[in-house]
Amino acid sequence: MKDFSSYKYCPTLAVRPSEIKGLEFLPDETKDRMLPCFLLAPWANSKTLELTLVRIEKAFRNRHYLLDIDRDYKIPNSEEKKISQPQEQLISLKDPKNNYQNWIEFIKQSKWIVPCVQTKDQNISGIQFQLEEFRKLDRRFCLRIERNGRTSKLSETVEAFSKSGSADFIILLEGGWASDPLTLTAWFDEILKGKLQKIDAEVPAIISSTSIPKNFVHIEGVSKLPIKSRDLFEELTRLRNRPTLIYGDWGSTRPRDPSKGGGNQPIPRIDYPQNKFWCIARSKERNWAYKDLAIEIINQTDVWNGNLAVWGEEMIQSTKNSDKLGIDTPQKNVAARVNLHLHLQAWFNHEDEIVEKEFEDEWVD
Repeated sequence: MKDFSSYKYCPTLAVRPSEIKGLEFLPDETKDRMLPCFLLAPWANSKTLELTLVRIEKAFRNRHYLLDIDRDYKIPNSEEKKISQPQEQLISLKDPKNNYQNWIEFIKQSKWIVPCVQTKDQNISGIQFQLEEFRKLDRRFCLRIERNGRTSKLSETVEAFSKSGSADFIILLEGGWASDPLTLTAWFDEILKGKLQKIDAEVPAIISSTSIPKNFVHIEGVSKLPIKSRDLFEELTRLRNRPTLIYGDWGSTRPRDPSKGGGNQPIPRIDYPQNKFWCIARSKERNWAYKDLAIEIINQTDVWNGNLAVWGEEMIQSTKNSDKLGIDTPQKNVAARVNLHLHLQAWFNHEDEIVEKEFEDEWVD
């Protein structure tokens, strides 16, 4: 496996169709720069949880990836709806019994998994047991610390990792969603300069957050929204006391909201990511269709590139050229946005290289 510090970008991705499709259609050279963290949940209509791994590894073939349990995935009350086999499996993986033995066994199924150590309801010895089991499997692993408090007993968790006697892991600091991630600076700084002091400073740390809006009803016409996770990362880079900080975000998405259902069908919208902002086209007043939206995006001469040679940009171009091709659903818009966002963030500060490269497409329209 590559050295953790060599990765340029570490997105956190739920295993939803739009995210996985956006990732799958990236060029190989872009994927090689990334170490995504997938949040394990049942894949749509699959019969076993193992099929989620199959889908991940189809999209991210022959590459290592971080894997954690998606604790925001909503499992229905068994009295209201029959629980599927993959959902039952997910429940079993959350079981802390025997130091998360079910999770350890599940990880054995793929050599490409870099597992996130499960710390919920574990003491120092329980966490150390997991570390030793992963080392027996010749695996590196990840300490994922979530701001929402799921990483219980953080001091004990850090103590367990510091006593492990090795730096064969990576730390993922997860800030989650915030309208302005800069407000999270103090939390990240406290963890980096305080609670992680016992861990070897050479261990890389991923700084992850997301600021994608929770709704877009305030947008009329074409607007530019800043990618504020980048501002947070740049601020922490200035304050850092660890040699290697790696940028992470949610791939232009956000965590699941277990309290929300499907909702109403939103009006058409096309999102066009840039390095540090998203260009959003949407108009309720003018009743823009997807083709109108694509034309508006492409007419933004200070924004539109047209030479990225990746699937997401091709989808917008196809939408402009035909009513029957390209983006015609909210899900396709998200997939195209994710594809472009992942590509640009993986090549951040190397924009000249992306334009010069002739990427070989893996996708078929």
